[in-house]
Amino acid sequence: MKDLENEKKTVLTCLFVAVICITFVTLLLLYNSDDTTVTDINEDVVDVKSFNIVDEGTGTYTDGTVFIINSNGDLKVKVIAELFIGDQDFGGVTYSMEHLGVSSVFCDYRFEDDSTAYVHTLDHLGEYGRVEVASSQEPTGGGKGYIEVEFGSTNTLSPSGHENLELIIGVGSKILPGGTKVWGNTTETIVIEH
Repeated sequence: MKDLENEKKTVLTCLFVAVICITFVTLLLLYNSDDTTVTDINEDVVDVKSFNIVDEGTGTYTDGTVFIINSNGDLKVKVIAELFIGDQDFGGVTYSMEHLGVSSVFCDYRFEDDSTAYVHTLDHLGEYGRVEVASSQEPTGGGKGYIEVEFGSTNTLSPSGHENLELIIGVGSKILPGGTKVWGNTTETIVIEH
């Protein structure tokens, strides 16, 4: 009988110690000063603009948001948008930024077919950076996707000395009488003040 009581005391003592240990570990995890879950939201964003551009002739459109980011004088412009390319459109969608080059692009248009065949970047020396989606001599067959483009200073492109910059977005295409092709049939200009 005495052994049974000693065994009960031992089990209760072990349970008590286990509860204390679990409580201590939980408190340490909850109050850890090195918590990495803290995230800055909209850090250094100084302005936000939106756009919705449709080319009626081809049905091509892009709809999105422009974030203007200024971190200690380092200007960046980030475009996040949905896009749709009409199946007969050869112009696609272009995003051109004055005096800023293309820093990064993420796009899932025709991703399963290899997006790099449909998405191209260009930094035109000292003038603008550009991203073209499904812009070619012939239609790509159309489709839908999302894109994130970041424009920033490069070795050859810089916003310094320019008070206002322009983001020019072009969609669609058409063929004029006589056969001349026009890319970016419908455009919108977004002024970026910095």
